[in-house]
Amino acid sequence: MKTFKTSLLAIITVCLTFSCSSDDDVKSNSELIIGTWELTAFSENDVAETLTECELSYTFTETQATSIKYNSGSAPCEVSNTYTHAYSIDNNIITIVGDDLPLEIVTLNSTTMVLKSVEVDSNNTYVYIGTFTKKE
Repeated sequence: MKTFKTSLLAIITVCLTFSCSSDDDVKSNSELIIGTWELTAFSENDVAETLTECELSYTFTETQATSIKYNSGSAPCEVSNTYTHAYSIDNNIITIVGDDLPLEIVTLNSTTMVLKSVEVDSNNTYVYIGTFTKKE
């Protein structure tokens, strides 16, 4: 009986050792979002917009989001406006202070971020989807 208990304990120990995985490599949205992201694709109501090489970029730190808009058609890309606001992330929703439209995180990994926002006015609903690539 003692041999059975020892064998059972050994089997349980081995199973627990190999079945437990480390979450150390799993990053949260709050960690993955930090960096500079360039807009690479944009659509409004499933209609793709044509982008120029001078488009919107976002830079996220732990507490602030900075958006940079460029003058279209200028070479080299010339900054037209820069906005910096505090932001928060709750699950997959980014709320930027001073902006009424929350951004839903559709995809976020180390290289790609897809954000969705929905705007409703009295007669229409607009769905915006932006795909960003992380700048290294």
